[in-house]
Amino acid sequence: MDINKLRTFLIAAESGDLQATARSIFRTQPAVTQQLQKLERELGIQLFEKKGKRLILTCQGMELFERIRQPLQDVETGVDEVLNREKEAHGTIRVGIVDDHAVACNLFDRFAHFCAENPRVNIEVTLSTSKSIEPMLLENHLDLAVLVYLAQPDFFIRHYLTPATHVPVCSPKYLKRRRAIKTCADVLECDLIDQDPDWWCWADWLGEHFPKAVATLRKRSPRLTVTNYPSMKTTLLAGFGIAVLPEYLVEDELKKGSLVRLFPRKKSMQFDLTLAHRHTKVLRKCEQQLLQYVVRSR
Repeated sequence: MDINKLRTFLIAAESGDLQATARSIFRTQPAVTQQLQKLERELGIQLFEKKGKRLILTCQGMELFERIRQPLQDVETGVDEVLNREKEAHGTIRVGIVDDHAVACNLFDRFAHFCAENPRVNIEVTLSTSKSIEPMLLENHLDLAVLVYLAQPDFFIRHYLTPATHVPVCSPKYLKRRRAIKTCADVLECDLIDQDPDWWCWADWLGEHFPKAVATLRKRSPRLTVTNYPSMKTTLLAGFGIAVLPEYLVEDELKKGSLVRLFPRKKSMQFDLTLAHRHTKVLRKCEQQLLQYVVRSR
């Protein structure tokens, strides 16, 4: 049984007019008449009687109309739902995030709202450092990444999210045990804490303010290597070492005096926190929508 003939029958029965039916289904009136006649022949019953230009259902036509109207609407609704569902963004998105900055730009709030609006999308988050996330992104173990540093920026497309301002700090306890930290030489004599043995934090800060000291820095190792900023802050509050930390993370401690900013007259070191993906990656629909959502709501 051709479902199109049944659909034409329902429209004709509801409108009672061949011209209106033809306009509704974008067919000619003769084509509609031919469909209805074919349906009558297939069923072996008369469906309509004509009174002037009006179509009137016969008893058998009325019975057929009552029996198939709702089931046919259910079929069409079901087909529409399946097709629309396939158009929805769906899939799992693997996102790497520099964990210390996820809170600063409300990333998890954005993810929560995005998931609520896109029930067929799952997000898998990996929290780590920029140094660890970058190779995972290059090797396709991650789809997107929120990070600060990129050793090979030419391999990526980056979308700006927010500035990340870093400042050198230590505790008053540590300063009491040492002479004042006023020069580059003073810095190099301190117990330096960094996120990475290759000096990801201090090399950038010294490179901006004391570039000649970077070579000396690289001849030694950090006194303490800690992969996340909150743990570095905890170490400083315990009275050990100096570190370059995100300003948002130590803002309260600087106001209370439990941490002290070093070289306050020097410009804060500022990076761009970005959402990145491989330059050669073809983004799926769900990835495109998440990227647009996060960038738009920054």
